[in-house]
Amino acid sequence: MLRKKKKIKSIDHLKEEIKIESPKIKSERCIRCKQFLDIVPLYNGHPNNSNEEFIALTDDRLSLFTGKEENINENDEFPTHKITHFSIYDDKGHLCPFDTGLVESNVELFFSGYIKPVYEEDASPNNGVAGHDLGPINEWWTAGYDGGEKLPMGFSTGYAEYYLMDPSPEYEPIYKKIQEKVKLCKIVIEFLLDQVWENPNYEDLVQHVETCGEYAEVEDTLLQHAQFICDQVVNYDRVSPDDEKPLISLPCMRSLVNMAGVTFQKRRKMRKAESQSLKIKKKPIWTKAVTTNLVRDVFEHFFPDQIDIKNENKGPKKNDVVYAKLVSLLIAIMKKSPIIKMILKKDKQKACSKRILHTVKWEEKSTITVKGSECYSSALVGEVIIKQGDFVMLKSENPNEPLCIAKVIYMYDKPPQKYMFHGHLFCRGTDTILGETADPRELFLVDNCEDLPLGGIVRKAEVEYRGMPENWFEVGGDLNLQEPLEDDENGANNKCLSCRRKSEQKKFETPMYDEGCIKWKNVEYRIGSGVFLNPETYKFKINRELDISDPLVSRILPKKTENVKGSNLDTPEAFTIGQIENIKKENNDIKIKVRIFYRPENTISSIFLGHVKDLNFLYYTEEVITTSFDNVEGKCFLAFGDNLESPAHWSNEGPFRFYFTETYDPKTHKFDEVPMNARKIGMLGKGKGCKGKAKGKSNKELPELPTKWEKVDQPLRCMDVFAGCGGLSEGLHQSGISEPKWAIEKEAPAAQAFRLNNDDCKVFTDDCNALLKAVLNGQAKEKNMPCKGEVEMLVGGPPCQGFSGMNRFNAGQYSLFKNSLVVSYLSYCEYYRPKYFILENVRNFVSFKRGMVLKLTLRCLLAMGYQVTFGILQAGHYGVPQTRRRLILMAAAPGYALPKYPEPLHVFNKRGTQLSFAVDGSRYHNGCYWTESAPYRTICVRDAMSDLPDIKNGWSKTEMPYDGETISHFQKMMRGNDENSMVKDHVCKEMSAIVEARITQIPTYPGADWRDLPNIAVKLNDGTMTSILRFPYRTKKQNKNDPPRGVCQCATGGPCDPVDRQFNTLIPWCLPHTADRHNNWAGLYGRLEWDGFFGTTITNPEPMGKQGRVLHPEQNRVVSVRECARSQGFPDRFIFCGNILDKHRQVGNAVPPPLAAAVGREICKAFLSSFKTEL
Repeated sequence: MLRKKKKIKSIDHLKEEIKIESPKIKSERCIRCKQFLDIVPLYNGHPNNSNEEFIALTDDRLSLFTGKEENINENDEFPTHKITHFSIYDDKGHLCPFDTGLVESNVELFFSGYIKPVYEEDASPNNGVAGHDLGPINEWWTAGYDGGEKLPMGFSTGYAEYYLMDPSPEYEPIYKKIQEKVKLCKIVIEFLLDQVWENPNYEDLVQHVETCGEYAEVEDTLLQHAQFICDQVVNYDRVSPDDEKPLISLPCMRSLVNMAGVTFQKRRKMRKAESQSLKIKKKPIWTKAVTTNLVRDVFEHFFPDQIDIKNENKGPKKNDVVYAKLVSLLIAIMKKSPIIKMILKKDKQKACSKRILHTVKWEEKSTITVKGSECYSSALVGEVIIKQGDFVMLKSENPNEPLCIAKVIYMYDKPPQKYMFHGHLFCRGTDTILGETADPRELFLVDNCEDLPLGGIVRKAEVEYRGMPENWFEVGGDLNLQEPLEDDENGANNKCLSCRRKSEQKKFETPMYDEGCIKWKNVEYRIGSGVFLNPETYKFKINRELDISDPLVSRILPKKTENVKGSNLDTPEAFTIGQIENIKKENNDIKIKVRIFYRPENTISSIFLGHVKDLNFLYYTEEVITTSFDNVEGKCFLAFGDNLESPAHWSNEGPFRFYFTETYDPKTHKFDEVPMNARKIGMLGKGKGCKGKAKGKSNKELPELPTKWEKVDQPLRCMDVFAGCGGLSEGLHQSGISEPKWAIEKEAPAAQAFRLNNDDCKVFTDDCNALLKAVLNGQAKEKNMPCKGEVEMLVGGPPCQGFSGMNRFNAGQYSLFKNSLVVSYLSYCEYYRPKYFILENVRNFVSFKRGMVLKLTLRCLLAMGYQVTFGILQAGHYGVPQTRRRLILMAAAPGYALPKYPEPLHVFNKRGTQLSFAVDGSRYHNGCYWTESAPYRTICVRDAMSDLPDIKNGWSKTEMPYDGETISHFQKMMRGNDENSMVKDHVCKEMSAIVEARITQIPTYPGADWRDLPNIAVKLNDGTMTSILRFPYRTKKQNKNDPPRGVCQCATGGPCDPVDRQFNTLIPWCLPHTADRHNNWAGLYGRLEWDGFFGTTITNPEPMGKQGRVLHPEQNRVVSVRECARSQGFPDRFIFCGNILDKHRQVGNAVPPPLAAAVGREICKAFLSSFKTEL
């Protein structure tokens, strides 16, 4: 078995070497039945007065016929009886299970017992015909899954068929396990038939079996019997109609196959005539996606079976003209603009051919000059007159690509080049991410211009600009295209917009120094300004020689571990914070003298202070450095704490506000009072929260006021579709941009949770398609749905099971149906025409169907007239202790600025911050600048939940008192100003006795998981004992002198043998069985790391699930609902509804509110900027 080597070295935080060897157990096995000889049960002997089979079957008590019948059905020629008080054994007298593959491997198994007529119901030996050495057994079978309570089993021999009744006392323990397996198989197959359209995952399957109440050790039992269950499912699939989705392809079955190491070889004779008795359930008839005409036309070829097109009239086709959509100038001038990144694939920017095709002659001179060159207003190219402002077509350098389209900005002679023009090139829709979904004649205005020869013009082009009608917000649901509009720019304008924007972009990105002020990215930096510096600019002096005997230190001291998921070992450092004390320009570089401020985690007490101090708290130091302004990453605001009425409140009023109350000396590691000159920092501030006033100083001497969070006067009225419990709406509401007024959620517990957390919101527990259909039919008021113009913001996350990476096997009609809810959601947008639109989904949305769903979504929104941007965001960047990457697609109505994506606020693990993605070979990113570091440290598990009370496995009290005060900044945020001393939903799932025993044996050091389980026998809390896992095989990779590490003969290169399976062991047999094939199943039965982070919070925490690292860092249980909610950033006041699994599902499906709040603040900025007059 694979083992991890752990090392602990006190000061270096490493683990001492530990290696748990398996006990040396004699593992001799019977060559017939493959059972271990030291534990194999023995057959006690034949029944009294028993006969061999061919003699016993002649007994008159078994005959159904008198012998006088004239005709006997051929099916009755092979007798069928019942057998009771039976035992099954081999020729060595070993009692043998008949379900482990021995029959299929042609091992001769015999049985004895009392034979009874097939109509007999009495299971006692009374009046039975005693028989011995019946057989050998040719096959064994079950009678099928008909939905009934019983599952008859039987044998076939060369003489007869036998239905099994009751086993003998000696065989009862073996038979009981076989019955358990068969009944479990019945439960699983009936669950699959019921839930096939939901694409259930492994956690759903475990949850269902748990609710049946038949098995104490559900997960262990499933894994023990996985081979049999999967074989039965495959056999069921073989007799199912060809158009039925195979049950074995469902995510829950694939996970079971992987974890248990199930193999599919030749078909085994396990059942008889199962096809006749199987009960096949009909497909549920789902409501088709209801759409508006425009959305239907875009999507119907992609979801033809899921879209309701009854009684719909298609609109007119587009005129065969080239037309241009002008995107927002504000967005176009920004570096790494999301809209530009979305629109134009850089590797597909076409280069125009400069080959001369026509002769050129100047016609008319212009009164202007450009860069000293004489310009012309018209020219004769071949036989066509080209004027300034005309649109022209040129050949591409690649002859297989369509013609390039450009606007003539000005024409000129510049020796030695003659007959030239400056052209502003357009981008065809087909050259954007829209690809094949774009209108082939649609153009986009991008920043791409070039000097080109007039002689290379092929011909003129007709380009029309189509703006939005004044009543755009009122025409939702109509497909009618707008009439072509005249270009709103003067054709004679000689100014190139592309050149102007490029110039403005360069100016925006270049620091400019003038009279003691640096202007960079529209932000001013002066002496006294706080700055974020690249972490490499200054190396903190930290003394790591700590006294680990100190109880406080030893309790909090993190141990370094191997590079495991959930560890922050490779998480980067946050920005260094400083204050500018001097500015000077040297040659082409701007030098700044900066005073360094230490964060609590940079001090000698970093291990403790880093978790208990506010994230905005700093220490003043005497450390001063001189560095280039190139190392500045952004601006922050600093203040001496005594100058503030409430430092914590002040720091929450705006972005990047930091305060200090002490001085720290990195050399002596001492803390002291702040010097008098530093106490003036932050004294200005006549605003709320500041004490001091400054008089008699000029504006140049005063530092600027710290910025505040921008707020709207009236929050936008918001509708949340597929709302869940309301994580997205909660975060947007926290940002101040919106107020939830309507929500649609079909699941009753989640809808009730949304209702309880949003008193003034109308929550509909209905099918979104049924509601939309009613709205389109003019029944909005009857259904209490909003009317056109009332919905100002539309947000939602269409169900993601078909897209999610947590659901690896996602093919199937129901996933197509659920994914077609994207179409329904877009139809809500097209009808209501909100000012802002958000679509949230899993990261895999961008690659679903090779990006086609994303392309069609963009195409649809652009056809409506929206500006669109999309990007992947990491929730951990916005202050939650969890890795969760999500697609956030935003759209803004005409006249409203398109938001940017929020810059990361917290550093996060490097492996979780790969946020770019590729579509059709081109890579896209979210346009954020801060990709390597961020203003704040990462939030860890300790920050999130170290203040919650200790609970035990299965704790079910929904309210209990906090047992202490908050410790970290994050905990204060989660508790808020609520004076309630009770914590809600701090409940956890009850795990079975053997699972609880395994959890108890998992060490509490970082990175611990199932590989740290000792191979011992322990007494469970139900009084039973576990078995020791045996390793009878030597793997192919082992050295000769190493002890065996294989638990199945497949370790030697042969096929898997069912008899090798071992049950009731502390180390689950299935994990070492398939460890080599699945990265050693790292993380299963894994503990969270106090200084690490959660994996993506899922809907049902299971130690053997996809996210196996779900154990509490110290307590012997899985994480609670409240702990999962904390990992998502839900405040403690937030209420969840239903049973514990409902609550876990609500948490796991939600958008983290801090992520939503960050997005909301950017929308707020964009919304307010829409009303500012451009200077």
